[in-house]
Amino acid sequence: MVLELQREAYQQQTSVSVLLRKAYTLSRKLKVEEFTKWAELEMNGYKDNMDELPDYRIVYGETKALNPYHGYIPAYFPTEYQEILRKRKMPPPLTEIELYVKQGEEKKGNLLYKYSSETQMTFKKMSKSEFEVSLHIPVSQFNTILDKVRNIILEWTLKLEEEGVLGEGMTFSAQEKEKAVKSTATIITNIGTMINSQLQQNTENSSQTLKVEGFKMENLSSLISELEKLQGEITDPALKQELASEVEVLQSQVKSPKPKMGIIKEALMSVRNIAEGTTGNVLASSIQDQVMMLLASLGGS
Repeated sequence: MVLELQREAYQQQTSVSVLLRKAYTLSRKLKVEEFTKWAELEMNGYKDNMDELPDYRIVYGETKALNPYHGYIPAYFPTEYQEILRKRKMPPPLTEIELYVKQGEEKKGNLLYKYSSETQMTFKKMSKSEFEVSLHIPVSQFNTILDKVRNIILEWTLKLEEEGVLGEGMTFSAQEKEKAVKSTATIITNIGTMINSQLQQNTENSSQTLKVEGFKMENLSSLISELEKLQGEITDPALKQELASEVEVLQSQVKSPKPKMGIIKEALMSVRNIAEGTTGNVLASSIQDQVMMLLASLGGS
């Protein structure tokens, strides 16, 4: 079973999702709990376990605005926030990642991520434009996720073979199970390591650009309204209180005749961390985008 899985991982003819199910079965038989847990997360997705999302499931794209006359044009933000705005975490099950790759290949190598309607409104206010902004992610970024999972499985089976863990048919001895647990430790430690990959820059229709203007207090007021809604949805008392404190700080700055940008910036960064910790909440996801836009405008002011 080990050598069969190793051969399939090497030859690359078997889909990664099928390889993953076989690796999951193998890890269950060998009672390698850590590898089993990783395989389960890859099969079922990380939506409820975002704190365990490995680095290789982070993808990067290029922000673009849709100009009705010139097509997609680059949308630029201050350098210190460009990386944050270009980054997306990918928690879906591996089968969905495979589907994204198929869709991307059909769409000339790029996948389009649309920001929420609330975020679009913030973009429009800041840029004084009606252009819709979206994130364009090269399909190669999703292929990198699949390649990483395939490589982890291949590396694991090679390690098992080196330790003499081959099994007889579908069964393994007690000694083989013990060796498997020890040899897997290194693999698990390295799973979170980031794979270096070059981002494909798509420069078509780039004769025009969209730039975000400086910070505006009305955009902060809109965010505060969204944060008050989020307060009602948070069930964790400590997190709820923390958010309430930051909202109070922001409200005081909105009312102040001389608002301090440094205080606003610090409060926004705290709000961003709170929103990131509220996994699985649609409103929190939208708020993260809005906060990034406000931080970007502060960076450019």
